[in-house]
Amino acid sequence: MSKIDHKAMLNIGVKLFTDVGVDKDEAKLVVESLIDTSLKGIDSHGVNLIPRYLDSIKSGKIIPNQEPQVTFENSSFINVSGEKGFGQVTATFGIKEGIRKAKKEGMSIVGLHNTNHIGTLGQYNSMASDEGFICFSVCNGGANVAPHGGNKRYLGTNPISFTVPTKDKNPIIVDFATSVFPESKIREYRDKDIDLPTNIILDSDGNPSTNPNDFYNGGSILPIGNHKGYGLSLMVEILGGLFTGAGFHGLGQSTSTNGVLFVMFKPTMFRGEQFYDDINTFIKELKKQPTINGVDEVLLPGEVELIKMKEKKKSGITISSTLRELLWKMLQWLD
Repeated sequence: MSKIDHKAMLNIGVKLFTDVGVDKDEAKLVVESLIDTSLKGIDSHGVNLIPRYLDSIKSGKIIPNQEPQVTFENSSFINVSGEKGFGQVTATFGIKEGIRKAKKEGMSIVGLHNTNHIGTLGQYNSMASDEGFICFSVCNGGANVAPHGGNKRYLGTNPISFTVPTKDKNPIIVDFATSVFPESKIREYRDKDIDLPTNIILDSDGNPSTNPNDFYNGGSILPIGNHKGYGLSLMVEILGGLFTGAGFHGLGQSTSTNGVLFVMFKPTMFRGEQFYDDINTFIKELKKQPTINGVDEVLLPGEVELIKMKEKKKSGITISSTLRELLWKMLQWLD
């Protein structure tokens, strides 16, 4: 793996997208979103997706320069079609509309459908928490995960996310797939030509495997926590897929795009500013808890990513061999 300065990656990434017809402002929004994720150390959802996005533009899966369209709206609810555009564009539009409504009504619910890969949910939840809202979100997609007890892919990797604002402005951020690995993480192992850990995937016959190629040859990913992750994944399909109209693979509907639901509300609604006093005390007491050998401090969800971001702003973000090859070809062409 190679590294590149995140500021240089922004300029290069924008050029790669504008060269295939993406509006400059739209390209900047997408690349900034991917860089933010890479800076947090989540390489599978960061700039390494640029070659995949470019392929999706060429194939027609992503249609650049689309204006999100509102398909339903009232004072607290809004449902948005991404018109098969970039997921980052649709999600940014949707979360901003949700924040606007929540400021008036105290809460809002936002649905997204007909939109492509949005990146990480926590990134958008954090936008709501920065404005003082607790935010919960789910996202469904294609079929990659076997249901608990099943041996064929039927569910998406189906991430869920929670963010909670705090007094010090650093929100608590929970963001994880309901599968043991997201698909993009398996692709990382395949590209590096190394075996997966055990209990991650099944092959096409339903047998446990550590070969990442077995997943791409008809295998499936296992749900996190067995029946517990399976139950969470089902709810993501219902809320992100069926409720929003994005679709669900199990009903024979196309799920090549993401279905997303954001729910946000004021944490002071019931008890006023006492909530912030209590969350501050809760965090302080949590930090005092004794640790196991080899662990210096109990960290809050999201703290590891903040630490990595500070490091990577100095050392550079990691890029895959596929992206490195694309950048090399671009440099040769410029020369």
